[in-house]
Amino acid sequence: MARPGCDAAALQRTVGADTTITAAASATTPNTATRYCKVDGYVATSGPAGSNHVNFSAALPDRFVGRYLFNGIGGAAGSIPPIDEAQLAAGWAQAGTDAGNQGSVLDYRFAVDRTKALDWASRGVHVTTVATQAVTRAYYGLPTQAGALHRYISGCSGGGRMGLVEASLYPTEYDGVLAGAPGSNSLNILKFGQIVSYLLAHPDAWVSPDQLGQLEKALIAKYDARDGAADGFIRDPGVVDTDFAPYGLFTPAQLDLLRLITGELKVGDRSYPGFSASNVTGWSAFLTGTQPPSTWGTQPPPALILFDTVTRALFGADYDFRTQFDFADPADPQSWATTFDQVFPGQNAAADSYDRFRDAGGKLLIWHGASDNGISVFDTIGLYGKVAAHQHGYADTQRWARLFTVPGLFHCFGGPGAQDTPAQGLAALADWVEHGQVPRTIVVHSAADQPKADFLLCPYPAHPIFLGGADNPRHLNALDAENWRCSA
Repeated sequence: MARPGCDAAALQRTVGADTTITAAASATTPNTATRYCKVDGYVATSGPAGSNHVNFSAALPDRFVGRYLFNGIGGAAGSIPPIDEAQLAAGWAQAGTDAGNQGSVLDYRFAVDRTKALDWASRGVHVTTVATQAVTRAYYGLPTQAGALHRYISGCSGGGRMGLVEASLYPTEYDGVLAGAPGSNSLNILKFGQIVSYLLAHPDAWVSPDQLGQLEKALIAKYDARDGAADGFIRDPGVVDTDFAPYGLFTPAQLDLLRLITGELKVGDRSYPGFSASNVTGWSAFLTGTQPPSTWGTQPPPALILFDTVTRALFGADYDFRTQFDFADPADPQSWATTFDQVFPGQNAAADSYDRFRDAGGKLLIWHGASDNGISVFDTIGLYGKVAAHQHGYADTQRWARLFTVPGLFHCFGGPGAQDTPAQGLAALADWVEHGQVPRTIVVHSAADQPKADFLLCPYPAHPIFLGGADNPRHLNALDAENWRCSA
């Protein structure tokens, strides 16, 4: 069969009857001047609330190296993510989807339409993966057998969740999954609700950014050198004692709020751990707001928007958690968690659900900021631990799945730590999938506008050790990855 070229009508013949190619045209990226074929389309779906369109876009570069990358998108999706120009210039074909929702990335009210909810949860990425991989193979004249196209999916937060859903439910669709800070535990959103509900009921408990800045300085002074280097980074957030009363910075109501943020949320036999205290200044932007609760009518923190809109998606557009939801009544959180699982199937995968992905030869690389202010790094560590326990230990699990935590990194980006983990992680994952080079370490780097720092990432449960020692008699640079090694 002849290759179809960059033509919508010709590409239409390469996909299934449920898929419509709406446009195909040559384009050039603005920054790297990479020429490619831009393909747009949608997959028609149906479900409890009727029909839906899951939109997608593909970018097929003129110079192609046999690699396909699906770009995951976080939150409620709502739009197709932009092209990764660097990867396109390197010859990677790309694809992405809005997951069947056309709206705001923080607004989940679309899910009152249960067909759209199903597409966002577990079906949208699958159907657009099938369509865009078919288009990619046809455009480049590739056969369908394994190895003809190296297939990767990468994303952070909800985009990382997309990768885990693919690995657990559709284990043969990708050779490599790069999952950043994966929002795979639905209790994460409920944790947001617990925090903002307390603040709305106790506005005097609000902690200002300045107070959090003072706390962060105190915590760094106390815990920074626990990893052997006084470099301004608490690389292992697990060492921090989250009893903040001795610092004398907070009122009793504020201390109760901080205990909520760092403490465990339990719902029946499930739980969600508290947030890392390694860089507490990040809490203002995501969890507690940069201004007091009295101003939240116009400037609510993302935690409030997410909990509010998800809860309306679960219980109806007119549902108001402020007056109708009570965290003190165990029935309300339990009902919320049960309903979430019904509305958004495919989340909260069991430890054994990744066995088929492993058995198919798939490789999973997870990364998570040690200072994440949106999804608890401890939850991802817990998920990885459950998978390892199911597979008889970390050594067996590391043959196909590895977890790396990133010092100083907030939720996907931001914070004083490294900012290029997605690019470095994808390179390591490709070497693992295509050449069998196990990622024993990954080196990542600070942003250009931050002080220069390189970080050695170690596969959990190993952790980095500074070679200079506590006294650093050789005056080694603690912000140079060459001066660190991974523990056994």
